[in-house]
Amino acid sequence: MPLDVIGAGFGRTGTASIQAALDILYRPSGKRCYHFGSAAHRPRHIEFWIEVLSGELDASKVDWESIFGEDGFVATMDHPCADFYIELLAAYPEAKVLLSSHPGGREK
Repeated sequence: MPLDVIGAGFGRTGTASIQAALDILYRPSGKRCYHFGSAAHRPRHIEFWIEVLSGELDASKVDWESIFGEDGFVATMDHPCADFYIELLAAYPEAKVLLSSHPGGREK
């Protein structure tokens, strides 16, 4: 199942609210939005992200469907997905990229 939306915004920029809104919109079709918390209850996802974030796995060659497809995820928000929005867009060129930012600018 391909991604429809790729979140390019980092934490503290409204990503949890955007995820909640997308989940409401997708709920009738059984689809969902992947957020940092989505990995917490999926040990295989945690292992996957450790390998990708450490560089053990090349993010440009990852089988993203093995992470997102199995549970009906069609959108992403927040870290760690936002770190790889370019690679995700290469894998899902039809997806829309949603950039959220903090209204006060960069946090200090």
